Amino acid sequence: MIKLSVSLPGLDSSNIKVSLSTTSEPGQAAPTSTIKISPRDGDQKATATFKATTFTIDSDVDLGTISSTMSNGILEVSATKQKPEVNQIEIEIASPPKPPSPPELEIEGGETLKVEPLKAEPPSPDDSPGMEVFTDEE
Repeated sequence: MIKLSVSLPGLDSSNIKVSLSTTSEPGQAAPTSTIKISPRDGDQKATATFKATTFTIDSDVDLGTISSTMSNGILEVSATKQKPEVNQIEIEIASPPKPPSPPELEIEGGETLKVEPLKAEPPSPDDSPGMEVFTDEE
């Protein structure tokens, strides 16, 4: 629980007001909330005693739990902190894709041959990058 205590001697709840405001700015990650303690409009006694005061509320405060009490000139505003929300899911690990099977050729006599793909030879240091040379053997 979080508590804010303000001493306002000689005043009671009929002299002051407590208000909560939340402002969302474009581009701001989270809205900003403030509590304002001020004299009630037209209350001469409260206006002569103090000026309005504003307090910024941490983003982890549960705004729905804010309450206030006043006794013997002491204003107390209290609230609870939000419990962090933890969502956990399991992410499935996919198996790597299987390499394709080599194609088969059927030859005369009902036999089948598996055709293995040609493997490229690694380039030699004498090769020119980006240039391939083919020769026909006859």
